[in-house]
Amino acid sequence: MDLTREILSDIKIEKDFLSSLSCDFLVSFAEDNPDIFKSRKTFFPNYGLKKDLGEYFSCQFSRDCFSDIFKEHLDITFNGLPVKEIQLNRYEAGDFIPPHKDMQRSIHTIIVPLQDDCENKLVIGDPEGYYNGTSVEESDKEGKTKSFPDTKGDGYRFDGVHLVHWVPPVKSKRYSATFLYAI
Repeated sequence: MDLTREILSDIKIEKDFLSSLSCDFLVSFAEDNPDIFKSRKTFFPNYGLKKDLGEYFSCQFSRDCFSDIFKEHLDITFNGLPVKEIQLNRYEAGDFIPPHKDMQRSIHTIIVPLQDDCENKLVIGDPEGYYNGTSVEESDKEGKTKSFPDTKGDGYRFDGVHLVHWVPPVKSKRYSATFLYAI
C-alpha cells in the first residue's frame, strides 16, 4: 500500500525556515554549553509506540527562557503564533528516536536540521518497517514511509500530534531544533 501521498499531505516543508547563520548560532550555542543536554531516556522520556526509548540528548527552552538567549537569532512566529518552546536535540553517531507521536499539545510542530547531512534523516509514516528491521530506503521504495535527509535550515512541519515520525540511528553527530507553536 502506497502511503506516500497521504504522508506528503500531512507534512509541509518550510524551505529556509532558519537561516544558515541561525543554524550555525544554535550549533555553536550547543557545542559551547554541553551540560545543558540531558539524556531523553531519563529526562522527559520520549516513548516510542511500543514503549521503547531512544538514545539522544535534549534541552528545552520555554518562551520566557529563550527570549534572552535566542531573541536576536530566533524571533520567529508562524501563522501569527509565537513559538511556545524550542527543543534542541543532540545525537551522537548511532543515537536515534523510535517511532512516536508527540505528547505535547501544539498547533504546529516544525523540526529543523541544523546541518546538512544526507545520511541522517527524519522519517514519517508506517513504523512497521522500523520494528521489523526494514531499511528506510526499502520502506520508502514500498511507499510506506517518506524520509527527509537533513537539509540545514529547512523546517519539516506537521500540525497537531497525530503524525508518526522518528529518527533512525544517525551516521554522524547531529543537531536539530524543534519549534512548538501554541496559543
